[in-house]
Amino acid sequence: GSAFTVTDASGRSVLTGKVGASTGKWSTTYPAVYPIDISALRTTGTYQVKVGGTVSPSFRVDTANALFGRLVDDTVTFFQMQRDGSDVIPGVMDRKPSHLTDRTASVYEIPKFDDETITSKMTKTGVTVDATGGWFDAGDFLKFTATTSYTVINLLLSQRTHRTTALAAEAQFGLDYLGKMWDPAKGVLYAQVGIGIGDGRSFVGDHEVWRLPEADDALNPKPGDKDYYIKYRPVFAANKAGARISPNLAGR
Repeated sequence: GSAFTVTDASGRSVLTGKVGASTGKWSTTYPAVYPIDISALRTTGTYQVKVGGTVSPSFRVDTANALFGRLVDDTVTFFQMQRDGSDVIPGVMDRKPSHLTDRTASVYEIPKFDDETITSKMTKTGVTVDATGGWFDAGDFLKFTATTSYTVINLLLSQRTHRTTALAAEAQFGLDYLGKMWDPAKGVLYAQVGIGIGDGRSFVGDHEVWRLPEADDALNPKPGDKDYYIKYRPVFAANKAGARISPNLAGR
């Protein structure tokens, strides 16, 4: 019920109202969250909210494109830089096609681990899949269905508001990859492409080699060579054929 005032850049009051009832507890430190409705602000400008002796940081009111257009462009550019496969954007960081051997990638049984180090033999299932495309994950060259799906969701939510051709194309790029990761005939979802750390002896993983992504394609390793799984990246499934999938992953 406290009064609030919204002032413009010159300090002039442009809107007043009453603080709403608490919507609930935020934390033990902040036992209540009080809504302040400023949706009546329709004029472009910079404003502050004053209530109970407290002044908010300044904030802008403007069109969605004016406020977020540059962020949308930067987001698209970032994901273009993370593209894998043949459909890279040459003008962005001079990217080159990479990991073309993912087109016929072998599926492996999930190995045993000690922390991140693989402690069991790498065993092929006999299945190959087209795992090209998608985005690199988090500063490395691995690819994950979980993080890709989360990214696509956010790109599509942004596309609802901003509707740019580039944003739509980048969301579609992610969707195309996710489509490859699901085998509807067998009921299998593929969750990961590549390995982070090897076994500490006979083979290495992505996190142990510093290089450009296209350098992996120039390798010519044989089975048993230390860098074999750098070029011929294993694919791991989230489930056995037709078996249930983790609700967290399936939901995404």
